[in-house]
Amino acid sequence: MNRISVFIAEDEAFARDELKHQLSAYPEFVIVGEADNGIDAVKTIKEIQPDVLFLDIEMPGLKGIEVIEALSSMPSYKPFVIIVTAYENYAVKAFEYDVVDYLLKPVDTKRLATAMSRVLKYSSGQDRINRIAAKRLNRLVLIPEEEISFVGVEDAVVFIRCGEEKYSTTYRTLDDIEKDLNPKKFVRVHRGYIVNIKKVREIKNEDSGGLLLKVEDVKSEEIPVSRTNAKAFKSIFKL
Repeated sequence: MNRISVFIAEDEAFARDELKHQLSAYPEFVIVGEADNGIDAVKTIKEIQPDVLFLDIEMPGLKGIEVIEALSSMPSYKPFVIIVTAYENYAVKAFEYDVVDYLLKPVDTKRLATAMSRVLKYSSGQDRINRIAAKRLNRLVLIPEEEISFVGVEDAVVFIRCGEEKYSTTYRTLDDIEKDLNPKKFVRVHRGYIVNIKKVREIKNEDSGGLLLKVEDVKSEEIPVSRTNAKAFKSIFKL
């Protein structure tokens, strides 16, 4: 398993410990260092060059944004930056620096899972498999994209189907998860469904002009394709 190194810069010990506890749910992410002020953070980050930085905004010495600016002197080093702060008003400024996510304290486990999923998606290693964060009982799991049959919404919860297995996710809307899926593999076929086109096994025409899909390993459910999406969907298979 490839490891992704993580550095935490946070001046509050309790907040650091809580974040480390939450990150322990992700075995691919390994914490390699921490600092309680911006100056020590910059020094250590430059030495060890971790893959992911969790930066507080308000820290002694240098603020989180100033840490990012200090690291800009290393053009070959491009870490994934996640801001963790109690302040909402820095968000616009933070995203100007192309941060992966902006998390408000106390850090919500669902929002953290979304940030972790984005880091996995954006990682440039050729052997990295894109994975989507989902929930099974009280554990978070990272599901490889190729295992996903389709994605849907039920009772305002975005879920993933992998064959007959069903998982709830941390995403708020289908639009949110669609951004994190490979557009060459996943197609929005309905306001409530995204399908893995490699899993499609049967296409049935409906009198309404829409379609019904059967996908690999899912016997209990058919996926509707809306009339407005039917033509574009058929074109994928040259129908």
